[in-house]
Amino acid sequence: MQTRIPTARFVWPAVICCTSLFGCTYQSVATSPAVSSNAIEVDRIRNAHAGYYIELREDLRQVDSKRIGHTCSSHKYPVSIDSALTETIAGVMEASFTSYQRYDSPLVASVPENGYSFEFEVGSFEAQLGYSAGTWTGSAHAEALIELSVIVVGPDGVELTRTNIIGDGSGTRSGGCPNGAQALAEAAGEAIEEAAQILVYKVINSPRLDQAGQDADSLAADVGQKN
Repeated sequence: MQTRIPTARFVWPAVICCTSLFGCTYQSVATSPAVSSNAIEVDRIRNAHAGYYIELREDLRQVDSKRIGHTCSSHKYPVSIDSALTETIAGVMEASFTSYQRYDSPLVASVPENGYSFEFEVGSFEAQLGYSAGTWTGSAHAEALIELSVIVVGPDGVELTRTNIIGDGSGTRSGGCPNGAQALAEAAGEAIEEAAQILVYKVINSPRLDQAGQDADSLAADVGQKN
């Protein structure tokens, strides 16, 4: 049985604030949650608890996009990924386990009983924006890349896997300088979505999680019989 993450669509907020007579700041917020299709598939829901922790440094919650070319170069385009990332990971946990909870501190040393412990750390996030000229109007072209490390500890307290995930995305919008914010939001959301897809493929659907759960159940049954 395949379980799909519930899909929700949000409009990309692009808050425009003129900082001076010569330039404005166009705030981009990644699609939240960053699931634009039913492409993320979980094999099944595990009858277990998942505790997880997300390490996202303050300097990566919102980053200034790199610029390519001189078009709209007087403007700034910061990109925020905090809500999109946290809600997307929550969506993966919800689709994968019967119960889940986000914690404010690392969990490796305190794995929930008969549960799985996940630690996510954003190693880097980058975005860049450029414009191409058109007959009547230009087009904004954005790219984004996120690097995420994942550690999973099983119900027996043994580390199951440690891996790095890279997701990238792109976005294009026609129009003037303000539309660059929407292109960046689309690119950042797509990068997070791809990272979530790889997370499900490499970690969530891994038979190593199933084996760890079976071993924990067998151990619990043996202890119960002895008692």
